[in-house]
Amino acid sequence: AGACNMASIDLTVAQHTPAIHFSQLLGQADLEKVRRCHAAQLGSGMRPQQHQQKRCTFLNGGGAAAGGLQGSAPDVVEKLLSAARDARQRGGWGKQPDGPLRDIDVRQLRIRVVEFWEYDVGGGLVDDYHYDAGSIITIVCLVNQSADFTGGVFRTFEADGTHKEHLLEHGDVLCLLSHKYHNVTPVLTGQRHSLVLELWQDDVGDDDDDCARMASDGDSGFATCCRLAAAQQAVSDGKRKLEFTKIKSRKELLKCLKFLEDFLQGPSSAGQH
Repeated sequence: AGACNMASIDLTVAQHTPAIHFSQLLGQADLEKVRRCHAAQLGSGMRPQQHQQKRCTFLNGGGAAAGGLQGSAPDVVEKLLSAARDARQRGGWGKQPDGPLRDIDVRQLRIRVVEFWEYDVGGGLVDDYHYDAGSIITIVCLVNQSADFTGGVFRTFEADGTHKEHLLEHGDVLCLLSHKYHNVTPVLTGQRHSLVLELWQDDVGDDDDDCARMASDGDSGFATCCRLAAAQQAVSDGKRKLEFTKIKSRKELLKCLKFLEDFLQGPSSAGQH
């Protein structure tokens, strides 16, 4: 299996960095493009990943309809990437000598995932110590109106042990280091829609899909796998909760399903599993 090209970000240092808020970065026309892209994925037969009272639809990857958000709305994507570049400067993330991104050119980062999240009542991200392992910058945008729901507050868990609430309005964008702890309080009424992009260092030509991205959510314990080799490695490492995503071909999907079937049936039928 290939190796993931992950930048070394000091987890402790990341907690001392600010998240940068961009008010109304995306306008109504931009958000409509995001919604149309989401609808196109569902219309193409893509099934959202189901979580507890929330679900995620990927708007990127080889199987994304119309090339995903990058193909259907490149201007929207560029606005978000431009915000990430600006956030590095405004947040002092690249400041010498101790800035966590001092040796990282944000312009060279690549999109890892583009996710459309729908939170129903009760849905949230309640782990104080959740962070996006392996990514460099996380970009969050509120897609619907804040009046459409209560609860669902995006927060960062600060170095002093307090939660900082980031009250996002329709089209607002928040950029933060992916290694900064962040969470979302449970939705109390209505439904919350958000767009999330993660940027990472990934050399063109590296087979990053051989990597299992281990979820840092201590409650879930999931290993997120994007191909069979990742799932096999995760099980070899003792993981028993697997999440499959960004599988690029039907052939690979069928191999993963067969592996999952054997895995669920237990060691007697799954050989080394």
